Amino acid sequence: MELSEASEGSSSGAAAAQGVREHVPALDGVRGVAILLVLIIHSLGLQSDPDNLLLFQLGRAGWVGVDLFFVLSGFLITGILLDHLGHPGVFKSFYARRALRIFPLYYAFLAVLLGAGALISGLQTPGFQQVWDNQGWLWLYATNIKLAFGGNFNDFGFAGGGWVEAGHFWSLAVEEQFYLFWPLALLLVGVGRARALTIAVCVLAFASRYLLVESGHLTAAYVSMPCRMDALGAGALVAVLAREPGGLQARRRYFAVGFAVFGAAILGLGFSQEGYEHLDPEVIVYGYSLNAAFFGCLIALAVTASQGSPLRRALSARWLRSLGRYSYAIYILHLPLVKILLEVSATREFISGRFGGVIVLAVVLPVAYALARLTWAYIEQPCLSLKSRFPLPGAGAAGSLERA
Repeated sequence: MELSEASEGSSSGAAAAQGVREHVPALDGVRGVAILLVLIIHSLGLQSDPDNLLLFQLGRAGWVGVDLFFVLSGFLITGILLDHLGHPGVFKSFYARRALRIFPLYYAFLAVLLGAGALISGLQTPGFQQVWDNQGWLWLYATNIKLAFGGNFNDFGFAGGGWVEAGHFWSLAVEEQFYLFWPLALLLVGVGRARALTIAVCVLAFASRYLLVESGHLTAAYVSMPCRMDALGAGALVAVLAREPGGLQARRRYFAVGFAVFGAAILGLGFSQEGYEHLDPEVIVYGYSLNAAFFGCLIALAVTASQGSPLRRALSARWLRSLGRYSYAIYILHLPLVKILLEVSATREFISGRFGGVIVLAVVLPVAYALARLTWAYIEQPCLSLKSRFPLPGAGAAGSLERA
């Protein structure tokens, strides 16, 4: 989501004529919204009493936060690539900088998680052993591949993992797999045909999901990179449009109409299916594409909104931007915290009531945020300071788009 890109860039990377190459605080707020949605499904959506129907259904729809991360990631990364592609050494710098942003916290978490289980006998539960046996997929950023080809989320924790949890890393795997080929694809087609490439990616993702759903492979349609790249492609399309004559501002009214139309379509699909479940076949085929289009319009509107507009003010709220700033670490850390909370006998009964999910959210959010601040200071930021050794060539000031 971008999860990994959640703190990679805090600027839009849109055309210089629009004056948005500088920091855009509203995009930090968009990241904050995305991580809140993810926290909601992993607390309200999984722990609330289904009899509390409205709260439960709202929680269950929180999975769309991952789609929002994907769209934002495609927007930011494609913008950076379009501004620098074609210059000598750009691939080396791009992948080095991305590795410095993504790998340190991810691999530090895996080392602590697996190391604690291996060294502390009391943590060596059957669930941990199952994750241990499947750890190779985690180290290789291939969690989603295992899930798509006969695996299940219990292989990485979830309901059968006890205190251990790494199943949510499937989304990080989707992104890293996408960005293995995306820079080269953009280079091959050139900037002039980048719009057609992004549209082709979206169409291919829709077709891939349709075929998998028709054959009954719902989990594969949910986690495999080819099936989810329309969200990344939608964000990329917005980045491409930002660099065309007139940029995003000239198209703002169309984005506003699209935001309303796609939002209404999502609501309509949710009502028709009596919920917006991520593994509902109709939602997989049509809902994922609607999410991508809806969030693409949201990002375009956020970037082009005037300073005093309600949207810009809402997304620029300090608390929301702060959540967005640390959202990558919050994403990595939050679900294991939920699992641990559920495993502690002293708290299990306390949070098993009608509003248990609300209690879980109220506990996990501040704890995950506090830990994220610590990992930022002691792991992420020191590694990010090394980015100066790998400057992105060309486009001058555009290299400052990424948060150092």
